[in-house]
Amino acid sequence: MKKSQIAMFLFLIFFPAAGAMGAYFAITELTAEEIQPSSEPVTLFHVKNETEIISEKPAVYRVKLENREGVKVDYGLKILLDGKEVKNQQIILQNNEISNQAFSIIPDLKGSYQKLEFVLSKGIEPFRTYVFQIIPSTGYGQFPKINPLSLQNKETIDNKAESSQVEKESTQSSTYTVEKNGSTNIYKFKSGERLELTVRDGIVNIGDAVYSTVSDGDSIVFIQEMYEKIYPNSLASLYLIILRTQDNKLSINETLKLKNGYSVTLREIDSQNINKETLKIDILKDNKIVREIISQANSPIEYWHQINDYKKERIIRIIPTSISSNDIMFDITQYGTKKQVFIGNRYEEFKIEDITQDSIIMKNTRPLNLEVGKVLSLIKGKIQIKV
Repeated sequence: MKKSQIAMFLFLIFFPAAGAMGAYFAITELTAEEIQPSSEPVTLFHVKNETEIISEKPAVYRVKLENREGVKVDYGLKILLDGKEVKNQQIILQNNEISNQAFSIIPDLKGSYQKLEFVLSKGIEPFRTYVFQIIPSTGYGQFPKINPLSLQNKETIDNKAESSQVEKESTQSSTYTVEKNGSTNIYKFKSGERLELTVRDGIVNIGDAVYSTVSDGDSIVFIQEMYEKIYPNSLASLYLIILRTQDNKLSINETLKLKNGYSVTLREIDSQNINKETLKIDILKDNKIVREIISQANSPIEYWHQINDYKKERIIRIIPTSISSNDIMFDITQYGTKKQVFIGNRYEEFKIEDITQDSIIMKNTRPLNLEVGKVLSLIKGKIQIKV
């Protein structure tokens, strides 16, 4: 066979193989470019202080948690204040699911700084911790007694949360004062309520209007209405107070008119025994006696309306303060309907974000438009402020 024929024969044998190898390497390179290695499992955890820090008043912290572990994760969040657990919550997230919650903490700034810890666990194992130092600062005024008519923090071992001083403006209304802290307007109502509006280009975005109210003993003003706790350590059930007066005076056979058709008549004072007087009082509804009550000395007097065999509601509470032979002095409270308060309840533009035994926190669920010089009316006009 001639050399040229042999060369052609070998070329025809090896050419397909070379082409196949070339195709193999080309496909391999293309595949390597398109297939990216999967990202490592990760949990994103961030805590931010959103309100001014005032002793014995609720401070709001925003906790954001995102699951990128690739599977469902059962998280645990503990909040510790000076080593004492104040909140403990389970958070279950599917892969790529986000939890974004607000928590209120009530610090005590009377002593040295306090350590506030947000401890996140995965399962039973501690995973990551945010630690804040809440440093006492002078110049904080206290909220007045109830009388109805933001710092970014990095994820480090130690964050200082010392609140800044605010610039106080002139009083805008007989019912509230206004302060400014950067882009945040702080409205402090004489009722004990507080409204913070963070304004950007005339807009208060969702979550940037923070309403808070704090109880004073057993009483609390919520959305400009006075309530009384039904249970001492809970704000879940409240009685609406429709009338509360002090230093009332009634002589024998005299009647005091109340609201909703109720009235109270003093029928008799038996003062034969000193400091052991006996009072006879009639409770009337629409001028008809619904209850005759006999009470000893200065004991509280209450009238409860029986709804059925299982339910009754308190209507009137009388506290005698002094008793003579012909008249009595007393304080009186009249109650309206019960109110149930839960996290997630909505009140027009606001939704309850957190409830403690002493405070209620709400945030806006839709943007608010502010016009300078105009009155901003919220929750059907129950809260009105001048912008």
